[in-house]
Amino acid sequence: MEVTTSAFVAPAHSTLTVEVHVNGEKIIEWKFADWRQQKRVVTIPSDLLKKDKKLVLIEFNILDPISPKALGMSQDSRELGLGVSKLTFSQLSESAAERTRETQ
Repeated sequence: MEVTTSAFVAPAHSTLTVEVHVNGEKIIEWKFADWRQQKRVVTIPSDLLKKDKKLVLIEFNILDPISPKALGMSQDSRELGLGVSKLTFSQLSESAAERTRETQ
């Protein structure tokens, strides 16, 4: 899975931590320190994609969201974290999946 994202970070809130869960299991934790758009890649373990399941639940848990209002940036009181602009799924060969796991 490839995710194109933008994190809500600012000088007073310089990092954002995001956990990615698939079917209730945490598979990776991301740390963001830059607001610019970036791509992150996640390999979803095949055992979490059981053939008898018709639904795969993917969750992005934002551990420390904050509002622009709390930072004195604006009157926007919504707690912000991660903006996802693109989500792409592709099937990897076994060798490509192994290489990706080694770099995560």
